Amino acid sequence: MSESNSIILYDFPRKGPQNMSDSEQSWSGNTLKTRYALNIKRLPYRTEWVRLSGVEAKMKPLGLKPSQPGPMPYTLPTIMDTSTGQVINDSFAIAQYLDKTYPDTPMLIPPGTAALQRAFVDKVVTQLLYEAVPVLMRPVYTKGCLDDADAAHYRRTREAWYGGKPLEEIMKMGDKGLEKTCEAFRKGLDDIERYAKEAGGGDHFVGEEGPWFADTAVAAALMFTLKMCGEEHALSKVILEHEWASQFLVKFQKWM
Repeated sequence: MSESNSIILYDFPRKGPQNMSDSEQSWSGNTLKTRYALNIKRLPYRTEWVRLSGVEAKMKPLGLKPSQPGPMPYTLPTIMDTSTGQVINDSFAIAQYLDKTYPDTPMLIPPGTAALQRAFVDKVVTQLLYEAVPVLMRPVYTKGCLDDADAAHYRRTREAWYGGKPLEEIMKMGDKGLEKTCEAFRKGLDDIERYAKEAGGGDHFVGEEGPWFADTAVAAALMFTLKMCGEEHALSKVILEHEWASQFLVKFQKWM
């Protein structure tokens, strides 16, 4: 691959200091998986920022079809590889594409591990965040919505998820259930730790010789929470005070 940034990563920006690097500005638990995957493979890329309310308008001209039913048919991450003309959506599909197209880089999904890694991410890592959604809504609404259009989009889509329940009520659910959510989050981290150790990847990574796609999902979930909530939030403290999770982030730092 040439040194020119032939891969474009479409990602969500957030509010914060004007001098934030792309890595600092990126916050989504979905797009961070792909950002980390590209960093692990040491593939040059550039970021094109897409606001929450502008995903469909950006993805349709790229030729992408809706990736899911419901109020948010178009999602990120998406990459465009200008060297091949390919546009790929979904972090797992992107990882598979990168492995196939750039075989001389570290493998994210080694042969024979695809089903196992997908199951782990879907049933363990995704569940970790699912339990915390009501708690995470307030900080995402505050930091991830850059203007009124973003705020309206976020309200409409999240209220649809909850059967029309007003966003403020969902946020209150998160506030009232914070202690229970923290307990569930801590248990989820214990489950991830146990799986990582059983997988034979050492004390921290699921991958045997380095981080796999599953590890990018773990890192993305943890950093999404820390970036949106801030280190003083109770949910963030669960991560920072969890011995395995805090050490995982230290080990993974070079790819962030």
